[in-house]
Amino acid sequence: MEDRTAGARAYRLARGLVAPTEFGLLWTATTLSQLAVRVGGIALSLLAVTAMAATPVQMGLLTSAQHLGMLIVGLPAGAMIDRYARRRMMARMDGVRAALVAGVALAWWTGVLTWPLLLASALAASVASVFFDVAQQAYLPSVVARTQLVRANTRLQGTSSVLALGGSAAGGVLVSLLSAAGTVFAGAVGYFASALTLRFMHGDDPLPSAARTGMAAEIRAGFGYVWRDRALRAIALCTASGNFFMSAFIAVMLLFLVRDLHIPVYAAGLVVAGAGIGGVVAAATTKRWVDRFGQARTVVLSLALTQPFALLTPLSAPGWRIALFITGWFVTGYGSTLYNISQVSYRQAVCPDELLGRVNASNRFLAFATPAVGALLGGVLADVTSPRTTLLIAAAGLVLGVGWLVASPLAQQPQPTLVDGVEGIGSARGLS
Repeated sequence: MEDRTAGARAYRLARGLVAPTEFGLLWTATTLSQLAVRVGGIALSLLAVTAMAATPVQMGLLTSAQHLGMLIVGLPAGAMIDRYARRRMMARMDGVRAALVAGVALAWWTGVLTWPLLLASALAASVASVFFDVAQQAYLPSVVARTQLVRANTRLQGTSSVLALGGSAAGGVLVSLLSAAGTVFAGAVGYFASALTLRFMHGDDPLPSAARTGMAAEIRAGFGYVWRDRALRAIALCTASGNFFMSAFIAVMLLFLVRDLHIPVYAAGLVVAGAGIGGVVAAATTKRWVDRFGQARTVVLSLALTQPFALLTPLSAPGWRIALFITGWFVTGYGSTLYNISQVSYRQAVCPDELLGRVNASNRFLAFATPAVGALLGGVLADVTSPRTTLLIAAAGLVLGVGWLVASPLAQQPQPTLVDGVEGIGSARGLS
């Protein structure tokens, strides 16, 4: 009877008919966490500007502190997550972030908040966010069947796209209602609610069974797995190069819109939001792409068919040709979200569970290592040449970066199939 029950559960899980509550709780916790990041991030910035009279240099330091976590602990985080129960790691990181941002609010209310304390808190929260995000990606395959990963990641990415559109705006509204410090504290409440939601989950939170070696050896194992697998290597290189050129693009985008196209600031914000709208549409249509082309081919097509539209953006000009920028930016945002959903789902499907944390961390480290350099070089290039020229070079780089995927086995890889209630990946594990 127990075997039949376990078999029936595996079958229903594979069909997506079991664990909806567990995934729903994970989705809720992730949403609350991301909302706290968005709202808390804008609140910290507004607190610095309105209450602490921040200079441009100080704002640059604060922004950097909020994004340095991946570069500092990205690789060790993956190895550590593969040593510990992942859901508990997520809950603990929620608790750490709640304490940090609540501490900032309390420090302001009691008159003891200083710039070093604010920067240290922002940096520590960024480090905790790295652990949460990498653990969440590694834990998801324990909650849903691997054949349902695209569906699950679509929902998660769709929510992320919506929060990217509305989270900062919601933070601004809350600041006007509660004050900047009050909104920072509201972010702490969001983190606490996320941790509490994770505690309500009753599914397995197994300790990975990998043999323990030194930290450096485990980091090398994660990087080595990515590098030996031709498909995963292509995804990592494409993501790194794409983020490099996208950061150069974004660094000068507002300058181009406001100074070259003479768009009002409020309208420029709406134009920039077009990529987020494209992301929401992509999340709603990802399943159709995967059903039609298969998971691996969707990774390739998501960028091969959309990134060339980025070349429309530097061709725009005042008047009706502004539509070229809007179209190019919307389609680029659509393709980027479609790519993110499909490549994360693919990686989760083909990677052994005991390596998921390290493999995800290796990819995220490469993905987040290049934007800072790209943004800096984009600004320098625009200063030496022009924003339009920089957009053209960045758009061309986005298109050329797709070559990593086109030259990989992903375009020829068969669709994963379900065998005896367990997802099979065809030749995915033998791509190297």
